[in-house]
Amino acid sequence: MSYRFDYFERQIQLLAEAIARAIGKGGHGPNREAADELDTAIASGTGLHASLLLKLDPTSVVTLIGTERAELLADALEARAWVVEPTEMAQSFAVAKRLRARLLREATPIEAGS
Repeated sequence: MSYRFDYFERQIQLLAEAIARAIGKGGHGPNREAADELDTAIASGTGLHASLLLKLDPTSVVTLIGTERAELLADALEARAWVVEPTEMAQSFAVAKRLRARLLREATPIEAGS
């Protein structure tokens, strides 16, 4: 159990570091190097390539990678949107938004009698 937890914790840390680097590099528009670094970190942290994650519905993503990594994935997809070409930007933002909405529904308890 501890090894698996350490592994996932390390993958999350690497993804967070990649997000920070990409944001730093992406301040001046599209940057393929930063986008590729993020895509590699996303694949490493989730076990799935970014291009596949962009095609999956949010519920499937959460089921496949778990809530904690899905939250970080939404951050990564938003960071990715700032460093990819404009044609890819809208898709990354839209997927991040749908994923955040799905996570919010999961985190918000349903009121009794509503």
